[in-house]
Amino acid sequence: MKKLYDRKLLKQFQETWQTGSIFTDPDLPFHFYRYSEGESLTAKNPINRCVKFVLEGTFRIYTITPDGSEYVIFQGHRRELISQWHVGAEHYQIVSVDALTPVVTAELLLDDCEAQLMEDPKFLRFLLEQIASSYREFAMEVVSQEETVEKRLMSLLKKTPRHNFSGVEEMTKRLHCSRSQLQKALRALISSGKIQRTQKGSYQMIEPPPKFLP
Repeated sequence: MKKLYDRKLLKQFQETWQTGSIFTDPDLPFHFYRYSEGESLTAKNPINRCVKFVLEGTFRIYTITPDGSEYVIFQGHRRELISQWHVGAEHYQIVSVDALTPVVTAELLLDDCEAQLMEDPKFLRFLLEQIASSYREFAMEVVSQEETVEKRLMSLLKKTPRHNFSGVEEMTKRLHCSRSQLQKALRALISSGKIQRTQKGSYQMIEPPPKFLP
């Protein structure tokens, strides 16, 4: 995490986020940071004490399931808001936010301006809109997850050029499932003859034999 002092970032932030429509007072004490790929966005500035506006890069919000695997709650990119109100003030300690690519943020430390923000009608309206949007996306994700992990995995394999994949952890992130759920799905698909294990952590879809017309 590196603090940035480039004045151009403030102008970029104001233009990208249209801050005049978000804050009644545009002269808030924003701080700009750059996070390296793989670095935590919450290690030094936790989301219960900071509001983060993403200017550049891609990040993920995830938690650790009881079986020890990672469960991705949300993956976002530029022009996303990260705050305790999105994950619930009581849950912020069990979620982590990591940079998937280099990330640049504009941040407001709540110790400096929380009271001011909570009395700003523009910001409160903006915050409610952001939370509503997040819940809509989450609801759509829940609906999509009603399909079994096996079906989603097979659908994904059919779309890959070689109909295979390597890396169980990476696949759990793509399918938004736990490691145990994926392993259960893999065992079921192997038993039914739909996929085969080629080596440790690598699997290949078995092509059905061609059908010949009589």
